[in-house]
Amino acid sequence: MPTVTRAVAKINQAGALLVFPVKERSEYPSLWSAFYPGEEMDWDWSVEGDDRVPRLWHLRTELSTSRQVIYSKWFRDRATCFSLELFTAMLSLVSNRSLRELKLSREAERVLSAVQDDSPMATRELKIVSDLQGRENNAAFDRAMKELWRKFLVVGYGEVEEGGYPSLAVGSSKALFEDLWDSSRSISESERRDTLERFYPAGTAFHKQFRRYEQALLLS
Repeated sequence: MPTVTRAVAKINQAGALLVFPVKERSEYPSLWSAFYPGEEMDWDWSVEGDDRVPRLWHLRTELSTSRQVIYSKWFRDRATCFSLELFTAMLSLVSNRSLRELKLSREAERVLSAVQDDSPMATRELKIVSDLQGRENNAAFDRAMKELWRKFLVVGYGEVEEGGYPSLAVGSSKALFEDLWDSSRSISESERRDTLERFYPAGTAFHKQFRRYEQALLLS
């Protein structure tokens, strides 16, 4: 039975895990594959479906507020859980850079400013505060969030009921995890890469993804 304690242990060992597997991409490590190795997941939420799927979904929410791991939508925009050690190392890529150096879009800057003032924040409220509400701004808001997820500037932190459905609450990494942010500022580039290599050596999907984002930022 997956529990927060067991999930945290698996995430700490791996460094980072997707919550759910990617179909036909078994090389992408996930909590599902860690708890149910070799078993295919059927995304069926009906009464007849596998109840392990919704249980893992609810566990994802518990993990996001446990403060023992970090919940993000970093790897291919999918739900990803990081160990504190690996996330802190990744934060070192951005924590010593100014907003100008990070080259955020105007929309991403507005979203980041909102969550730095008030974290965590529900999606609907965040859209209003950042002046990105309305259907016509959905695409701009989604692009802004992708920028912030990919640069480790925001994290997921619990859920809020919106219109009868749970919505992921989002917060500033710096505001919610100030201790990790401060620690990351003393991590060198070589230390960051050594930590990444220890968990995900060159050639693995997670390593390739991070290096792409790193190069895009450093060369921008």
